[in-house]
Amino acid sequence: MTENMSTQAAAPPITQREVREEWNAMMERVREVARVYEYSTEVDTQRPGYLILDATRSDIAKVESILFWNLLFIPRSRVDDGKTIEISGDWLKSWRRYTPWSLVAEEKPRYISEKRPEVRVYRYGLGEG
Repeated sequence: MTENMSTQAAAPPITQREVREEWNAMMERVREVARVYEYSTEVDTQRPGYLILDATRSDIAKVESILFWNLLFIPRSRVDDGKTIEISGDWLKSWRRYTPWSLVAEEKPRYISEKRPEVRVYRYGLGEG
């Protein structure tokens, strides 16, 4: 019989302990390149994970690189108010593959003041390659 996704046995789900250990190891790497003000300390699949960084004393490109190599977390958005940057995303229960990504600005509605923080959304190239 030909094997495909419907005939292969599903991999066991990743435990919250494993996701938390991966998150903690990732945060250690992030602290090497960024000033971290706050971050999720508990893995809870009902709430998004997040980290808040100093916008001027952090290497955001390196932080994003570290985040995207954590294959049990998927960043969704980045909010930058000029002083802090908050990146939030979802916890995963199974390993994902590394995927090309981009950061797209959300347009501000005309009725919102110019002081609104810059909001960007991560997009993934799932159909590429």
